[in-house]
Amino acid sequence: RAVLVLNVVDLAFTIFYIESGQAVEANPVMAMAYALSPVLFAAVKIALVSMGILLLHRLRRTPTARLAIVTVSAAYAGVVVYHLAHFSVPAEIDLTAVSSFISLLS
Repeated sequence: RAVLVLNVVDLAFTIFYIESGQAVEANPVMAMAYALSPVLFAAVKIALVSMGILLLHRLRRTPTARLAIVTVSAAYAGVVVYHLAHFSVPAEIDLTAVSSFISLLS
């Protein structure tokens, strides 16, 4: 389950970085999905990771699957830590709407 949450966090950062012009999607297949629609991109990313986790869960009693689960979890945790360590909002992005929305929630 942690991998699925980390995948969604990675997805959010990836979309933010692409939309703000700070990054491009390096995977050509996923870049094509993003070019068609960010929603399609998100759906494909979530579906692929979910299917992989489901497969590993079904095979969890095998040593290879256990190693893969630990490796994938560590890799996604590393990716999220990287995103958090390098996160910045470019000055040209106006966050007043976001801050107004957050203040409404408080």
